[in-house]
Parts: sequence; C-alpha cells; structure tokens
Amino acid sequence: MSTVTTTTLSPPAPDTFPKSTGSSGSRSPLDVCPDGHLLTCKVVSGGLLGLNLKKCMRCNCQLRTAQTRHSCKLCGFHLCQPCWSLWMSRDAPRLLASPARSSSAAAACVPCSPGPPLGSGSRSISGSPSAPLPACKYGSACYQKSAWHLSQFAHPGDRSYRKSLVFFSNGQKAEFENLWQLFHFHDQSESQNLTREEFEAALQSCSQLMPSAEMVPDSEEAWKEAGGPNTGFVNFGQFATLVESFGLRLPLGLEKSGATRPCRFRVRLQNNDEPGGEEYTCSCPCFEVSKHGGGGELCSCGHKLSMHRSDFAEDTYSNIEHQIQMPWRPGEEGLVKVTDAAVLEKLQTLLHDTHKTSDNWTRDRGCRLHGVHGCSWSCAAKNRCAVPTSFSLMAAFRNQSPELWHKYSLMKQAIRLECGRERYDSEEFQSMPLVSAVELDAKLDLDKDCNEWRCFHGSAPENLRGICSSNFRPVLAGTGATWKDPGATKGTPLYGFGFYFAERITKADEYAQPLPPGDEHANFYAVSLCRVIGGRTKVVTNNDIDVDGLRAAVFDGPYHSVFGDRVASLGKPFREAVVYDKDQCYPEFLLIYSRNYD
Repeated sequence: MSTVTTTTLSPPAPDTFPKSTGSSGSRSPLDVCPDGHLLTCKVVSGGLLGLNLKKCMRCNCQLRTAQTRHSCKLCGFHLCQPCWSLWMSRDAPRLLASPARSSSAAAACVPCSPGPPLGSGSRSISGSPSAPLPACKYGSACYQKSAWHLSQFAHPGDRSYRKSLVFFSNGQKAEFENLWQLFHFHDQSESQNLTREEFEAALQSCSQLMPSAEMVPDSEEAWKEAGGPNTGFVNFGQFATLVESFGLRLPLGLEKSGATRPCRFRVRLQNNDEPGGEEYTCSCPCFEVSKHGGGGELCSCGHKLSMHRSDFAEDTYSNIEHQIQMPWRPGEEGLVKVTDAAVLEKLQTLLHDTHKTSDNWTRDRGCRLHGVHGCSWSCAAKNRCAVPTSFSLMAAFRNQSPELWHKYSLMKQAIRLECGRERYDSEEFQSMPLVSAVELDAKLDLDKDCNEWRCFHGSAPENLRGICSSNFRPVLAGTGATWKDPGATKGTPLYGFGFYFAERITKADEYAQPLPPGDEHANFYAVSLCRVIGGRTKVVTNNDIDVDGLRAAVFDGPYHSVFGDRVASLGKPFREAVVYDKDQCYPEFLLIYSRNYD
C-alpha cells in the first residue's frame, strides 16, 4: 500500500532528470510542484493490497485505480489529470531559473522564490494582468487549508476573483456571497467605479440572482437612476442604493474599522456523495494571521481573510444605517450651531495654524483695481489685493445630514479596503499629511489609513448652504472663481472638473464672499470645513498637467484623488486636493469668520 509522505531530501542532480522531448530541448518550467521538483506522470495502481490513499492536492479527490496522476516523490505532491491541466495552463515565471544561471543549472531543480500574497497572482510585478487564475470548483465552500491551493485558485472574495482575471470551467458560474464581491468582480481596474459596460454586466449578474429578471430595470433606466450620466461612472454606494431599490437583498460585504471579524466558513458534509449530512461551521472568533505562510491573507484557522466578516458586513445596505457612527448627537438635522467651547477653541486654533503669513498672494486673490480675473496677470501682480493678516472665528455650525454621512461612510470603507491591499506596481498607498487634517473631537477620529483629511472650501454663502444640504454638484464645477474666457460662464480648472479643497484657510479665503445685509452675520465671511477621503492620491508637482489623464487615473485607474503640490517644485504658495466623486467629501462645518488687517 502506498501512502502520501513528505520528505526533506535534497534535489537530485541535473543529470538525473528525464530528458525532454520538446522542440526547445528543455522541459516545460510549469511541469513542477510548488517546490520546483519535476512531476512524473503515472497511472494509478492499487498498491500492494489493491488500495491507494493518494489524493489530488487541488480538488482533494481520491486518486482511483487506472487514473492518470502527476506526482512528485520528493514532497508527496499529487494532481489528477484535470487539475494538472489547469496547473499547466498557468504562467508561472517565478519558477523559471534565473537568466544568470548556466544552462545546466537552469535544468536543475531550483526551489521557487516566495510567491505573492494569496489571491494576488492575477497581476504581474509591473501591475499588468498575467494569465487568469482558475476558479476553485468548490467556491466559497472550499475546505482546503493548503496555502498553495488557496494561492493558485481563485475563490469568492479574492482580489483575483474578478472578471477577466479568473476563468471558469465545467459549467461553473461566478459566485457572490455579498454585494461588494459582485461589484468587485465587475470592477476590472479596481478603480471603485463601474463604467457603463461594467455596470450593464453587473446588472446582468443581479438579474440572475433575482426570482425574476423582469424585476431588474432596463439598463438605460438603471444607469440614469444610479447617477451614471453625471460622471460617466457609478460608485459602490450608488450601485448599492440601486440594487436595494429593485429588491435584491445581499449582505453589504464592506468592513468598518475595528470591527470583530469571526470566520463565516460553513459547508455541508456528505457521506459517499449522498445528499444530506451535517453542516460544519468554523468556530474561529476573529481573524488571526497564520504563522504558516499565506502572505497575511490566511487565518490560523486555515481560512482566508475574505471568509472572516463582521456583523456589519453581513447586514444588508438598507439595515446598516443604525450601525454607522455619526459624530453628533441624534435628534437634530441641518446646520446646528456649535456651542461646545472646546470645539470652538480648536476651530479658532485651526484658522490660526493654517494661515500662511508670507508669500500668500495668488492671482485668485485678485487685483485691487479690476477685481478677480479682470485684467492681465502683470496688472494684478502690480496691484495686489491685500491678504488678511489673521482670521477670527465668529460662529460655527455643524452640518448634521444622516443621508450625506451615510454615503460618505460607505465610500470611506470601500476606499479604505482598497488602500489596504498590496499592489505590484508603483502605486502603493502613501500617507499624505495636511496642515488642516486635525482632530476636533473624540467622537470619530480621522482615518489615516485612507488619507481622510479635513480641508477648507471657499465659495459664496448661499453655495455653501446648498453644499451642506445636498453636497457638491458636478455640473457646477468650473463655474466659480476658475479663470474663464471672456463671456464664458464656465472655465476648465487646473486639474479638471472636480471638487477642490485647500489645506490653508488663506487659500480658501480667496473664494469666500461676505454674508448679505440682513443676515445675522452680515459682512462676515463663510467657508466650509469638509472631511475628504484622499485614498491613494496622485501627486502632481509640475505644470505638465494632463486633465483628461488625471480624471481617467481616478475614475478608471488606481487612484482616488489628485494632490496638487505646487510648493515642492514650483515654489508656489499653496497645495490643494481634488476629488471627482462627491461621495468622497462630507461638508462637516460651516465657519463664519472675520478678516483682520493689521
């Protein structure tokens, strides 16, 4: 009787390997086990007693007599013929010998270098897609705890379980345990946005999960209802709202920071392939990184991080509002006057600390003779409007909008998840500190893991009140203080049509206007203090600005925002942040202040 054994023998010498009959004179580099040993093709015999205990390392099926198997004697690795075909269809460049090695060494058994984290094999080191991963035929019910299996086959919830990066066989279909997995499957560029084509494919997946496809609206109608025409894309919050509106009740699937994530793995055990049997549920109370490999994506219980989900993630979109923490006391909505002396003092300190006292004039401040953009740059620079020497807070209002906060919170959790994922290109997440990103109260701190900032936005008082009520409106981008051609009502902003935020009150004050006569705070100025999710931000330090390229890098690329740093290389006075999705910003405070001139 033969048994599966694991050995620690040294690799055999090069001349002990079977010679290849391939045209290239060398054996395929993929015909090896994960440790780099050559696989031998055999027909399963019954052993001395007519029994065989070997099992396929992928599908865990017993290798029966007369079946073809591919095995490694050194480490007890076995594959059945179908699983070996899948293994051979994948590109595994890390198993190739180094080009610097001699031809004899290249033929030798060389242990492979450590692979990428689990589920991340869908992209090469440069970030370009490599060969698709095969989907595990057991899907979310996969009970394999082998780090090798979990890294070589895509499972629901994996980063590689995405359209065009996973392929299905034998009648398999994509499986979705929650709404985030469905959205992620169709978001092929990991941009947090669906294009029109991706949106229609996601809508088709939704129709397959509904009792009747007629319950799903027409794609054109759905696209308009989700807000697609506004930007040409649909984000996760918009998609979740749409899906709930036509009755699809899937768990949300997004995690919030600090939540306990018990293992949700469960499978119904069968005896002799007969239906019924007991249901096995993993009792792991919380995810703990395995010490036995897995690139941080495998728990000590043997199941993936994606299988560990909090109660928040398991709830539906319509039921999570009560679980979203709001940084204010419930009961009041709209602009509520701040009376807490400690918060008011911190806001005044913020105005003081973010004021730039020198080298602080720009063309947007204007000319004292012709106003803003009413003359040439040389005239404006010669007759500069005076810049205030300080700012005094007169009043503050906290914007309490559960609807806007709900959308903002979902966007933050989605971007936070993306920022935490390792990438194999140069676009890793980097923290970007801002002068204005300060803590004001302990109810809900800023999340530095996704570059959550507090920034200023200046505009006319009536515009700021509208923003607090219904958030920013994309159609109004470029209609403010942006430079415009003579007679035009809209100009093209420096980094394209988006929502601009300043880290310094001095910059935001350039766009502020006084409150009208009759107002309680007439002749004082207003500015909005917003929470903004920068996420993975595209830093621009020069004047070579491709407006369309920046927008594409955010809506259909790896970035979530643009950070215009005109200080570092150009020597300009200010830096500013730009986002192109209104759900990435929440107008948190409306500040009323006075300009002071010494």
